[in-house]
Amino acid sequence: MTTVVPFDPVRRSLERLNEVGRHLEPEQPQAHDADMSEVTRNEMNARLEASEARVATVAEGIRGELSAMRADFAAMRAQSEADAKIAQARASEFYADARSALTEIKLASEQNKVTIYGIGYKVIAWTLGTILAVGSVALGVWRALAASGGAA
Repeated sequence: MTTVVPFDPVRRSLERLNEVGRHLEPEQPQAHDADMSEVTRNEMNARLEASEARVATVAEGIRGELSAMRADFAAMRAQSEADAKIAQARASEFYADARSALTEIKLASEQNKVTIYGIGYKVIAWTLGTILAVGSVALGVWRALAASGGAA
Protein backbone atom coordinates (compact mmCIF):
# COMPACT_ATOMS: atom_id res chain seq x y z
CA MET A 1 0.00 0.00 0.00
CA THR A 2 1.52 3.32 -1.01
CA THR A 3 1.21 6.40 1.13
CA VAL A 4 0.34 9.69 -0.47
CA VAL A 5 2.64 12.53 0.58
CA PRO A 6 0.89 15.90 0.61
CA PHE A 7 2.16 18.36 -1.96
CA ASP A 8 4.61 20.83 -0.44
CA PRO A 9 5.88 23.39 -2.97
CA VAL A 10 8.40 24.92 -0.57
CA ARG A 11 10.07 21.57 0.18
CA ARG A 12 10.08 20.69 -3.51
CA SER A 13 11.65 24.04 -4.44
CA LEU A 14 14.37 23.63 -1.82
CA GLU A 15 15.15 20.14 -3.09
CA ARG A 16 15.48 21.44 -6.63
CA LEU A 17 17.69 24.32 -5.57
CA ASN A 18 19.93 21.87 -3.70
CA GLU A 19 20.19 19.77 -6.86
CA VAL A 20 21.22 22.82 -8.86
CA GLY A 21 23.77 23.75 -6.16
CA ARG A 22 25.36 20.28 -6.29
CA HIS A 23 26.26 20.79 -9.94
CA LEU A 24 28.20 23.93 -9.19
CA GLU A 25 31.76 23.39 -8.15
CA PRO A 26 33.07 25.85 -5.59
CA GLU A 27 36.27 27.61 -6.47
CA GLN A 28 39.31 26.03 -4.91
CA PRO A 29 41.13 28.37 -2.61
CA GLN A 30 44.52 29.24 -3.97
CA ALA A 31 47.57 30.12 -1.98
CA HIS A 32 48.37 33.76 -2.24
CA ASP A 33 52.01 34.58 -2.49
CA ALA A 34 53.47 37.83 -1.45
CA ASP A 35 54.54 38.62 -4.98
CA MET A 36 51.65 38.13 -7.40
CA SER A 37 52.18 37.72 -11.08
CA GLU A 38 50.36 39.95 -13.49
CA VAL A 39 47.33 38.51 -15.21
CA THR A 40 47.45 38.50 -18.97
CA ARG A 41 44.52 39.48 -21.13
CA ASN A 42 43.98 35.84 -22.21
CA GLU A 43 43.97 34.63 -18.62
CA MET A 44 41.49 37.38 -17.67
CA ASN A 45 39.23 36.48 -20.61
CA ALA A 46 39.40 32.81 -19.66
CA ARG A 47 38.47 33.59 -16.06
CA LEU A 48 35.64 35.87 -17.13
CA GLU A 49 34.32 33.22 -19.52
CA ALA A 50 34.47 30.59 -16.77
CA SER A 51 32.66 32.94 -14.41
CA GLU A 52 30.05 33.73 -17.04
CA ALA A 53 29.58 30.02 -17.67
CA ARG A 54 29.00 29.41 -13.94
CA VAL A 55 26.54 32.31 -13.81
CA ALA A 56 24.77 31.00 -16.91
CA THR A 57 24.54 27.54 -15.31
CA VAL A 58 23.07 29.00 -12.14
CA ALA A 59 20.69 31.23 -14.13
CA GLU A 60 19.54 28.24 -16.19
CA GLY A 61 18.99 26.26 -13.00
CA ILE A 62 16.97 29.13 -11.54
CA ARG A 63 14.94 29.43 -14.76
CA GLY A 64 14.22 25.72 -14.65
CA GLU A 65 13.27 25.95 -10.97
CA LEU A 66 10.97 28.90 -11.61
CA SER A 67 9.36 27.04 -14.48
CA ALA A 68 8.82 24.01 -12.25
CA MET A 69 7.38 26.25 -9.52
CA ARG A 70 4.98 27.82 -12.01
CA ALA A 71 3.86 24.35 -13.07
CA ASP A 72 3.46 23.34 -9.41
CA PHE A 73 1.45 26.45 -8.63
CA ALA A 74 -0.74 25.89 -11.69
CA ALA A 75 -1.35 22.31 -10.53
CA MET A 76 -2.15 23.53 -7.01
CA ARG A 77 -4.55 26.14 -8.39
CA ALA A 78 -6.30 23.56 -10.56
CA GLN A 79 -6.55 21.20 -7.56
CA SER A 80 -7.90 24.02 -5.37
CA GLU A 81 -10.51 24.93 -7.96
CA ALA A 82 -11.56 21.28 -8.29
CA ASP A 83 -11.77 20.96 -4.49
CA ALA A 84 -13.82 24.17 -4.33
CA LYS A 85 -16.27 22.82 -6.91
CA ILE A 86 -16.60 19.56 -4.98
CA ALA A 87 -17.15 21.47 -1.73
CA GLN A 88 -19.75 23.67 -3.41
CA ALA A 89 -21.58 20.62 -4.78
CA ARG A 90 -21.55 19.01 -1.32
CA ALA A 91 -22.84 22.21 0.25
CA SER A 92 -25.63 22.37 -2.33
CA GLU A 93 -26.57 18.76 -1.55
CA PHE A 94 -26.53 19.53 2.17
CA TYR A 95 -28.78 22.57 1.76
CA ALA A 96 -31.17 20.59 -0.45
CA ASP A 97 -31.33 17.83 2.18
CA ALA A 98 -31.82 20.42 4.92
CA ARG A 99 -34.67 22.07 2.98
CA SER A 100 -36.28 18.66 2.46
CA ALA A 101 -35.96 17.82 6.16
CA LEU A 102 -37.43 21.20 7.18
CA THR A 103 -40.34 20.69 4.79
CA GLU A 104 -41.01 17.25 6.28
CA ILE A 105 -40.82 18.70 9.80
CA LYS A 106 -43.29 21.45 8.91
CA LEU A 107 -45.65 18.91 7.32
CA ALA A 108 -45.40 16.63 10.36
CA SER A 109 -46.01 19.62 12.62
CA GLU A 110 -49.15 20.55 10.69
CA GLN A 111 -50.36 16.93 10.84
CA ASN A 112 -49.68 16.85 14.57
CA LYS A 113 -51.67 20.08 15.04
CA VAL A 114 -54.62 18.56 13.19
CA THR A 115 -54.35 15.39 15.27
CA ILE A 116 -54.09 17.36 18.53
CA TYR A 117 -57.04 19.56 17.56
CA GLY A 118 -59.03 16.44 16.67
CA ILE A 119 -58.20 14.86 20.02
CA GLY A 120 -59.14 18.12 21.77
CA TYR A 121 -62.51 18.22 20.01
CA LYS A 122 -63.14 14.59 20.96
CA VAL A 123 -62.29 15.29 24.60
CA ILE A 124 -64.61 18.29 24.64
CA ALA A 125 -67.40 16.29 22.97
CA TRP A 126 -66.97 13.39 25.42
CA THR A 127 -66.88 15.79 28.35
CA LEU A 128 -70.04 17.61 27.23
CA GLY A 129 -71.72 14.28 26.47
CA THR A 130 -70.80 12.96 29.89
CA ILE A 131 -72.08 16.13 31.57
CA LEU A 132 -75.33 15.95 29.63
CA ALA A 133 -75.72 12.25 30.38
CA VAL A 134 -75.02 12.68 34.09
CA GLY A 135 -77.26 15.75 34.17
CA SER A 136 -80.07 13.88 32.39
CA VAL A 137 -79.77 10.92 34.76
CA ALA A 138 -79.70 13.28 37.76
CA LEU A 139 -82.72 15.15 36.42
CA GLY A 140 -84.54 11.89 35.82
CA VAL A 141 -83.72 10.68 39.35
CA TRP A 142 -84.79 14.01 40.84
CA ARG A 143 -88.09 13.96 38.94
CA ALA A 144 -88.65 10.35 39.93
CA LEU A 145 -87.97 11.16 43.55
CA ALA A 146 -90.12 14.27 43.34
CA ALA A 147 -92.94 12.30 41.75
CA SER A 148 -92.73 9.47 44.26
CA GLY A 149 -92.41 11.87 47.20
CA GLY A 150 -95.35 13.91 46.04
CA ALA A 151 -97.54 10.83 45.44
CA ALA A 152 -96.93 9.31 48.83
